[in-house]
Amino acid sequence: KGTAAEQYAAKATLSSVLRKNLATLLDVDYRIKDTGDGALIAFTSSPEHALYMALAIAEDFGQAAGAAGFPSNRLRTGLHLGSVKESTDLEARPNFVGDGINAAKRIMDFAEPGQITASRAFFEAVGSLDSAYAELFRHIGAPDDKHGRAHELYAVAPSAAVLQKLYPKFGPYKQTG
Repeated sequence: KGTAAEQYAAKATLSSVLRKNLATLLDVDYRIKDTGDGALIAFTSSPEHALYMALAIAEDFGQAAGAAGFPSNRLRTGLHLGSVKESTDLEARPNFVGDGINAAKRIMDFAEPGQITASRAFFEAVGSLDSAYAELFRHIGAPDDKHGRAHELYAVAPSAAVLQKLYPKFGPYKQTG
């Protein structure tokens, strides 16, 4: 939503923030696909990568949006752990299919503007790795999606402390402010 100029500025800002933060990972650790008004990122080696990226992108996008003069609270992020297969689309470009992609999209659709939501599968995988990670997650219910499938949802609170904790693992993210 918003004017064409706001949409363009938001997409350019998101692209810049994604490039900056994805540069901290190895190319083999993720696959990315432009979705028009956002991006799909499939992480191949660790769910911590997804948590790191969600927290880093939320912080960086908010700061960049404020500097650019457009609302920063529109970014919605969904985190899920599930089956994904890389395929080739009709234009011979890499694409992703599978229930993991479908569920991640539904998890994101439940997010309010400015919110990070996660599935129970993601919470269980990441929350068991570190108690500081687990503390970020707040259960918010199990709504049904448009297909009648229930999704156990968690809101993920932004955390500069957890972002800094993840920093040594994923490199040159530097906290500002």
